[in-house]
Amino acid sequence: MLLYRSTQTDACFNAAWEECLFRCDDFSEPVLFLYRNEPSILFGRNQNPWAELPVGKALLTGLKVIRRLSGGGTVYHDLGNLNYSLFVPRSAYSPLQCIELVLEALHKTGLPNLDIKDNSSIFSGSHKLSGTAFALNPKVAMVHGCILVHTNLDHLHDALKLDHKRQVQGFFVASNRVPVTSIKNLDPTIGRKQVEDNIVKQMESVFGKATKKRINHGKTEKYKKKFSERAWTYDRSSDFTIQDDYSDATLIINVYGSKIQSASARDETGKTIIHQLDETDLIEYDCIKYQLSQQGDSTLSGLLKAFP
Repeated sequence: MLLYRSTQTDACFNAAWEECLFRCDDFSEPVLFLYRNEPSILFGRNQNPWAELPVGKALLTGLKVIRRLSGGGTVYHDLGNLNYSLFVPRSAYSPLQCIELVLEALHKTGLPNLDIKDNSSIFSGSHKLSGTAFALNPKVAMVHGCILVHTNLDHLHDALKLDHKRQVQGFFVASNRVPVTSIKNLDPTIGRKQVEDNIVKQMESVFGKATKKRINHGKTEKYKKKFSERAWTYDRSSDFTIQDDYSDATLIINVYGSKIQSASARDETGKTIIHQLDETDLIEYDCIKYQLSQQGDSTLSGLLKAFP
C-alpha cells in the first residue's frame, strides 16, 4: 500500500491530488491519502450549492466552497477534521470493508460505542461522527470520508445553516441532515495523531505495509485550477428556482448554472416583473443579499438598489 500524507491545508490542492490519484494511468496497488483542510465546505458532485449552504455568506466569510469528485452530501472541513481517501482496483471495490477498517481503528483508539449506519456512516448513538462518499472509474474505486476529531461544531453548524426564508427547487441530490458529534466531545484526551496512526495500521492489516510517498505538486495544477473555478463549482447546477421571502415581497428567481435567467416579485399588489435581475450573477446577488442582512436590511427594495 502506498501512503501519502499531505502537509497542505488548501482544500483545492488536496482535492486536486485526490483526483490525480483517482485518474492515475499506472495504478497498481492500493493507495491511502490522509489530509486536513482549512475551513471549507465540500458538496457532492450531484448537489446544488444553493440548496446546501449559504453561498454568499460562505464566500464573504472566507470559506472555500468546492464541488467534490464524489457523490454524497455536503460536509464542513476544518483543521480539526481528519480526512482519508482509499484507492483500490475497481475489481476489489468494497466500500463497507473500508468503513469497517475505519470503525475498528476508532475502536482501538478508545471509542468502543460506535457503529455503522446506512452502510456509509459511523455514529455514536444518534450522532454522526464520520461520513463517506464514493467514486468509480473503469480502473479505480475511491472511498473517502471525513472524521470529526476536534472539529469546531459551532462553526460547522453556522457554516451549513440555511436561510429559512429561502426555498430551492430543482433536480439535485439533497443532503440527509442529522445531528453530529466529534471525538473531542466523546473523549477529549484522544488526538488526531492517534486516530491517524490507527487508521494506517488497520489499512495495513488488509492492504500490506505502507510505503510512504511524496505528493507530486506539479501534477496537481490542472485539477487545482478546476476545483477553484466556478465552471466546476457552480455552473454544473441544472435549471432550478429560488424563492426568497423578503419583508416587503416574495422574489421568484429562475436560474441556470449560476446565472439568473428571470425574476418576478409578488407583494400585496400582485405580480411584478424585475427586469434588472435578468442575467445577473447569482453569486453576486447572494453576496449583496448577505451584506444587506448584516446591516439589518431584509427588504427587496433595498436589494434592488444595488442592481440599477
